[in-house]
Amino acid sequence: VVNRYGSRATIFVMSDHGFANFGRQFNLNSWLREFGYLGPPGCTSIMTDADWSVTSAYGLGINGLYLNLKGRERDGIVEPGEKAEELLAELKERLEAVVDVNGERVIRNVYRSDRMYSGKATALAPDLIVGYARGYRASWETCLGDLTPDVLLDNTSSWSADHCADALEVPGVL
Repeated sequence: VVNRYGSRATIFVMSDHGFANFGRQFNLNSWLREFGYLGPPGCTSIMTDADWSVTSAYGLGINGLYLNLKGRERDGIVEPGEKAEELLAELKERLEAVVDVNGERVIRNVYRSDRMYSGKATALAPDLIVGYARGYRASWETCLGDLTPDVLLDNTSSWSADHCADALEVPGVL
């Protein structure tokens, strides 16, 4: 384009997001199980053996955390209003405090969807968006609703980089 148009054109090069390596994976559902938000203790998948009568939160997709909200979820147990607000604040605080064995923070920020998005489709959004720190990402199992014995795992996949971290970790460029 530069060779063809030269000074007759203004050329912008941009991306909507960056890209970064991730050597470690965080299994959100395993973390939720470990801290009693997802049950039973032996649960291996939210799709097959979760007990929704004792599950207050679950992860699905790459960065989404959902409350098992009464009136929204089929078997919801979390009362909307004050109880849901307290749980969202607690989960945000605890997730942002997660550190790996080397002392590094795993999660940079946790965002409230209702404060980030607007429009008709927000009812379908997760309640919290987990923004992973550079070097970390949701585990492959979390994306599908599965659990692993360990919360933090090495990424042994050949897929070793991506943009599914906190936006502040992989900003777009202009």
